[in-house]
Amino acid sequence: MICGIPSAGIDKLPIAYFTSKTLPLLLLLKENELKEIWTSLTPKIQRSAPAEVALDIPPLAKIPIFTHTLMDI
Repeated sequence: MICGIPSAGIDKLPIAYFTSKTLPLLLLLKENELKEIWTSLTPKIQRSAPAEVALDIPPLAKIPIFTHTLMDI
């Protein structure tokens, strides 16, 4: 509420909002906790099938973009 008037807005920099909410949480991690979590997730990630992405892009447009780059990410 601004001056008692209900309001809504759009953040120009959503990454700034994400960072402001996430960065303080990183300070709560114990030593090596993030590394342990990543190590436990890596096998699951490698076994997972790629997700369907960019369904709104026509199939011919996907070929040059995704064939060479998607699996390299």
